[in-house]
Amino acid sequence: MTALVLPPTPLEVAVGSVIGREESVPPLPPAVAGLSPRAALEHTLVAALERPPCAVTFSGGRDSSLLLAVAVAVARREGLDLPVPVSARFVNAPGTGEAEWQDLVVAHLGLRDWVRVELEDELDLIGPRAAATLRRHGVLHPPHAGLFALLAECVHCRSLVTGFGGDQLLGGWIGARQSPRLSRSRGLQAAGVVAYATATRRLRRLVLRGDVPDRPWLTEPARGAFARCWLEAASSEPARWDGYVRWLARRRTMASVQCSLELVLGESGVLAFHPLLDRSLLATLASAGGRAGLGNREALLRLLAGDDLPEPLLVRQSKAHFHHAYFRGPSRAFAKRWDGSGLDPAIVDAEELRRAWLGRMPRGSSALALQAAWLSAESRDPSGGRELEQPAGRLGEKLQAARTS
Repeated sequence: MTALVLPPTPLEVAVGSVIGREESVPPLPPAVAGLSPRAALEHTLVAALERPPCAVTFSGGRDSSLLLAVAVAVARREGLDLPVPVSARFVNAPGTGEAEWQDLVVAHLGLRDWVRVELEDELDLIGPRAAATLRRHGVLHPPHAGLFALLAECVHCRSLVTGFGGDQLLGGWIGARQSPRLSRSRGLQAAGVVAYATATRRLRRLVLRGDVPDRPWLTEPARGAFARCWLEAASSEPARWDGYVRWLARRRTMASVQCSLELVLGESGVLAFHPLLDRSLLATLASAGGRAGLGNREALLRLLAGDDLPEPLLVRQSKAHFHHAYFRGPSRAFAKRWDGSGLDPAIVDAEELRRAWLGRMPRGSSALALQAAWLSAESRDPSGGRELEQPAGRLGEKLQAARTS
């Protein structure tokens, strides 16, 4: 992946996601003969481990736990420095807590070196870290790209491993997931997948119309444009596993994540590794699974991690959410004083958008729009309202990572 910038379009900013295929990404190469999925994953992690210190962003979720466990196993086998898990713990952010899962995995792996960073407003969408990134690079997807630069800084690492792509690769395939558009009965779901696989694109769009994500702050014309873009992308999703993996590898959302993190981490000389988006691993998984796939998320975790993870995590069903981690004091203060400018009124309804920012459960899909509105206001009046944001000088006081040994 070259150091490209893939800025979201105005419509993508408004809906909070990037859509469709990225034409700059070539098709997946053929799988390497005889290479197992586990070996392909290890190969990517070796490259990260050979650039120490190597840190693994570790939320305690299944994807980050998978990567940490395999990285530890590889490091011990190859005599390399152990990777350092680094975890962000958000203060007063309901739904983000996974400390018990983190503790379980770290104890299971026998790790002593673990960096935990307690954060309040530091990673707010327009807080000091995000504001600096926005001023240098404009709006990027994902909106929390600055989190990874901060975590890398706390560990002083030279390589940073992330779990991006895990939800899509391990849990996104229609043949294994509990799709809202298919029966939840296992037998009928299988029949539904077969029917969906043989359906025309036009019929798929009709089936999927009720699944178009809701963005109540869009104007009617923008809502129609978003629905058309989303349906075009969603209806192209293959129903067979190998086709799905190849399709996933060229998604614009996957490419934008890699480009954005390469950009923000590269400023400090850190290399980003996203093993679950690695093209060799994807090609290997596609080949190994063929049409029928390799099972659901638990089955894929067992295939890739073997006995390296504790059993409760392998069967875990819960998942943290991070809405409250990024819509903090600075974002809410800006939302209250926002005059509605900076975003195209043909695309967004300003008052509906403000309600999304200020709700009890802020909509993560409104994050890019908040950053774009703030950046526009900043360009017009660089000092306007900044007294309402956390002073950047306090950032260092909050980044005292607790390292255990």
